[in-house]
Amino acid sequence: YLAQRDMSQEIVEHFSLGCSLDSWDSLLQFLRSQGYSEKEAAEAGLLSQNDRGRIYDRFRKRLIFPISDLSNKVIAFGGRVLSSEDEPKYINSSESPIYTKGDHLYGLYQARRAITANKRALITEGYVDVLTLHQFGYTNGCGVLGTALTKNQVKRLSGFCSQVTLLFDGDNAGRKAA
Repeated sequence: YLAQRDMSQEIVEHFSLGCSLDSWDSLLQFLRSQGYSEKEAAEAGLLSQNDRGRIYDRFRKRLIFPISDLSNKVIAFGGRVLSSEDEPKYINSSESPIYTKGDHLYGLYQARRAITANKRALITEGYVDVLTLHQFGYTNGCGVLGTALTKNQVKRLSGFCSQVTLLFDGDNAGRKAA
């Protein structure tokens, strides 16, 4: 997928992108081996439970976008399907004690210096949009986590810049968000 989108290895590494296995429980087994409980992993948004009560890996068979705070600590994940038959296309970590999506921006840690230097932020809707901006030298780009820019995200940005340019998609969701 990343090769089809012409993403450089430098961008993949800079944003710590990864992928998850095509398995229902490999992450669960790994977390157990590290001493974590199902409850802790579910609370962190890594596992889900189906209607029959079965616990499974939430992000299986996906490209993984780590979401970091301003200290570069991973607080959540976004995942994009790697094959066309899987749905939904994107899934995100649930909100947790350390993550509220309306409070954070994807890639802000990587963009903070450029935003501060330019006094301007470029805001996109999607993870790949952020990666593309950075790959082409627009390192002051970051993305909303959802389809809307929130008051808390604007407040967070106001400490770094005085101008924000929205680069949302032209579809109904993007127009509504803008």
